[in-house]
Amino acid sequence: MSYLLKFVKMKKRITLTLFAALLVIFPTVAQQKPTLREEVVMKKEFKNPPISARPKALWPWVNGNFSFSQITFEMEQAKQKGMGGFDIWDVGTSVDEKKLVPPGPPFLGDVSLQGIKHAVEEGDRLGLELGLISSSSWNAGGSWVKPEHGAMGLFRSDTIVTGPAEFHASIAFPEVLKKNDEHKSLTQLDATTGLPVFYKEVALLAHPINPDSLLQGGNAVVDLKQYLNSAQILKWNVPSGEWRIIRYVCAPTGQPLMIPSPKSNGLMLDHFSAEAQAANLDYIFKRLKTVLGTLKNRSLKYLYEDSYEVNSAVWTPLLPEEFEKKMGYSLIEFLPVLDGFSVGSKEATERFLYDFTKLLSDLIIDNHYTIGRVLSEKEGLGFYAEAGGPGKPIHNVPFEDLKALGSLTVPRGEFWNKHGQIDKLQIVKGIASAAHI
Repeated sequence: MSYLLKFVKMKKRITLTLFAALLVIFPTVAQQKPTLREEVVMKKEFKNPPISARPKALWPWVNGNFSFSQITFEMEQAKQKGMGGFDIWDVGTSVDEKKLVPPGPPFLGDVSLQGIKHAVEEGDRLGLELGLISSSSWNAGGSWVKPEHGAMGLFRSDTIVTGPAEFHASIAFPEVLKKNDEHKSLTQLDATTGLPVFYKEVALLAHPINPDSLLQGGNAVVDLKQYLNSAQILKWNVPSGEWRIIRYVCAPTGQPLMIPSPKSNGLMLDHFSAEAQAANLDYIFKRLKTVLGTLKNRSLKYLYEDSYEVNSAVWTPLLPEEFEKKMGYSLIEFLPVLDGFSVGSKEATERFLYDFTKLLSDLIIDNHYTIGRVLSEKEGLGFYAEAGGPGKPIHNVPFEDLKALGSLTVPRGEFWNKHGQIDKLQIVKGIASAAHI
């Protein structure tokens, strides 16, 4: 008998033995029948599922409109049809060419709060559960967000000089955004200076324009802050060669909410700032309590945030301090890396990019999602969010989705059956994975 035939027969015996062993093992599990009590509970819950097993739906209050009678009617219909509840969503219209939908009251204004109160009271009566999307449309933010708590960017202005020479002049303030995508920037400017009402100087640096010179003798970036006088005039003896002087400033991007109801527009929140999130939620909780009293043990069960789409934001005022505290070194001399240049060695440049990306992720998870959950649960509410995307190529999402989703009371995703977007907008698997983890 050939070795091949012996191997085939041996393999067949092993396979049959393994299969027989599996037959011994698995029926033992399958034959563990539920107790009579468990069967009764299962049948009862199948006929009358708990709220957690019933479908819910987004409940658009289009342009902020509602009526008490319609709220009652729709909630009674939801109860009758076996639904578990709704997520109240104050939202504008993306297509309303004939202006058929009139503007309603501003979100979380006095009139809006009366509608939310009525819905919560009806939810209490009917045994339904409600969520509340915490902004008009998306993402987090609103008319109550102060300039110092809105989405921030790192802006820069460049001045090219050639040495050896003495440079004695002021460096221009960077130009801030006038538009974000198709939306007009909401950045507030000082009437006297024309500058943003809030901004923070980050650094004044110089580095050689020739990348090769950056590798000679280590770090060739020069911190020019020491050469500024009290009038913020730079006086610097420029070394030989061509140099780029950069003024880095943290300032609001002015990015507004995406499609808010007509009277509810406002700034998107700085998601990297714990102070911004705490102020945002404090406002929301205080407004809700004016009509609901305590938020505990009511039909309103959670706040909900849509997907992260703050595409303009890559900075926050305390970022340099947070970077040095968590990474153990200053990011100031590495700022040109964010403009596409190398600083020091290739390894040092790549290491900085990794550390910077990691910090952005940690800040948004710790300072927005985790704090959002902690503060909400303290009030007796959950904190739900689509914290897993959508990422590139649709949106810039600078954080680890699994870790962000894991920081919530309940993670959520989304999917769209939209022509040309089906593969790009299937934000489901990651959310399921996070839930299992």
